[in-house]
Amino acid sequence: MVKLHSSWRDQLFNLIADKVAAAVDRRIGAVMDRIEARLVERLDGAIDRLTDQIPGSLDDKLFDGLVGRMAKRFPLLDSLASLINLPGSLIGDILKGRQ
Repeated sequence: MVKLHSSWRDQLFNLIADKVAAAVDRRIGAVMDRIEARLVERLDGAIDRLTDQIPGSLDDKLFDGLVGRMAKRFPLLDSLASLINLPGSLIGDILKGRQ
């Protein structure tokens, strides 16, 4: 009888833990997606400002895929959130909107 109650409790605990883990994972994923989207937007703007300053025939088309290629590398970073708090971090400055 004791094992029956123990098994029931373990199953309930595992079910609750799975639901909580899934909810936390969704929330963290949403936050990371917003951070990544904001970073890509800022990088795109920075590249546009750079190409606007270059005289001659150099066009934005030269840099068309640059932001996309850079964005593909972001998931390889351990944590963008930890980079925000590093003093002098370029990514932190970009995310904070430092001019």
